[in-house]
Amino acid sequence: MTPSPPSPVVGSKREELMGLVVPLEPIPPGKSQRITVELDAAENEARGTYTLKLWAGEAGAQGVTLDGVTFP
Repeated sequence: MTPSPPSPVVGSKREELMGLVVPLEPIPPGKSQRITVELDAAENEARGTYTLKLWAGEAGAQGVTLDGVTFP
């Protein structure tokens, strides 16, 4: 199993925080699955609304961009 690359989480001021998305294996096309995102950030850095970019696991496949992501 090859881990996915770190997914950037981009804030409204275009600051990037690096996150790890779990599960590490790709989600098959047509399937849905719950994911967990872990950030390497202090609590005050993780406040606000972010955009999460998930990369595709296969060459030629498109990734997914999720707007409006918040962290507790």
